[in-house]
Amino acid sequence: MSYLNLALNNRHIDFTQLMTAYFQIMGDHATETLLLIHAGLFDVLISAFRKVYVFLAQNSYIDSSRTVRGKNQYFANFMAGAVISTEVQWMKQGMEESPREMGIILKQLFRFS
Repeated sequence: MSYLNLALNNRHIDFTQLMTAYFQIMGDHATETLLLIHAGLFDVLISAFRKVYVFLAQNSYIDSSRTVRGKNQYFANFMAGAVISTEVQWMKQGMEESPREMGIILKQLFRFS
């Protein structure tokens, strides 16, 4: 998970950078991701993303952990579901936007800007 390595190599990472790295690695593995989706394993993707997000938030690698929203007990689930759903739609539509554009879009949607 190169996006996790990116975060761990930087004590603080911008949300756009994190999402850009995430969409880059997931775009490189779109075939495998879509196979998981078609096999009914959407929850596996959400669970994996949630675990990484919680780790990054608890260890203050990302800013959202310092917001009221980030401290809400349901936010990690919300974040994981939203990112994975967006990722799947992006893949099914042919990944027209670059990973960087997706990072910016998600930052705007979550209002981290």
